[in-house]
Amino acid sequence: MPKTDLVLLAINDEQILQLFERALGAGNYGVAISRDRAALDIALQQSSPALVIIGQKFDRTDELEIAANLRDRFPTLPILLFFPQDSIETLKKALHAGVTDCLFAPLRIDDINKAVENSIRHANRIGDWTRREVKRTTATLERRVNELQKFDTIVEHIEDGVLILDSKLNLLMINPAARRAFGLWMDEEVTGKPVDTVLPHPDLKSLLNEGVDNPLPHHEIVFDDGRVLSAQYTPIPGIGIAVTMQDITYLMICALL
Repeated sequence: MPKTDLVLLAINDEQILQLFERALGAGNYGVAISRDRAALDIALQQSSPALVIIGQKFDRTDELEIAANLRDRFPTLPILLFFPQDSIETLKKALHAGVTDCLFAPLRIDDINKAVENSIRHANRIGDWTRREVKRTTATLERRVNELQKFDTIVEHIEDGVLILDSKLNLLMINPAARRAFGLWMDEEVTGKPVDTVLPHPDLKSLLNEGVDNPLPHHEIVFDDGRVLSAQYTPIPGIGIAVTMQDITYLMICALL
């Protein structure tokens, strides 16, 4: 643990304050002193203390109230409370307020430094774990974004039409091939809209209504101009449905020859 950690003291009692200063100086900690709530707020804004120690009735205010307020504002900041008298009930209330530890009179320099060191070490472990989790999560998100970008690129360039729908049959994605097949403008915004209002084709509607109950692996979508698409319905767990459509018009023409 680096010995340049700053400890912020919010204590009114001069004798207790001097004792903490001596103890922290012996431990090579930096020390900042706040003598009222306004000074405490300024110190927290202008510095980054590794620990705050609050004395009982600091600035004539309930120290538990101050601690709870600081926990809300600075969730990872360790807080020590000092009480002139040892009390199990006080300790319970303090821990319930989210403080890191409590110190009780009579004080010894070793006890102060041990409590300070343990509190800062615990906060550092939490900080290290948080940073690792953020780094891991960020890396996972970056991989997924890259995968989605690759997927989008592939879907955008394949010749088959692709529709991705949510469980309520709203369009999540439609690729250019599908837009061309149904006569949609490339820049027309249709994401999030019900597929039956965007693509009101009876064969597509029939395919979606039958869903997984359709006994045939493929379903034909026939257009008035003679084009025929072979469509396949595929459930996507956790997302919805994928509909892929291949133009088989040439096969139908060959069959008639």
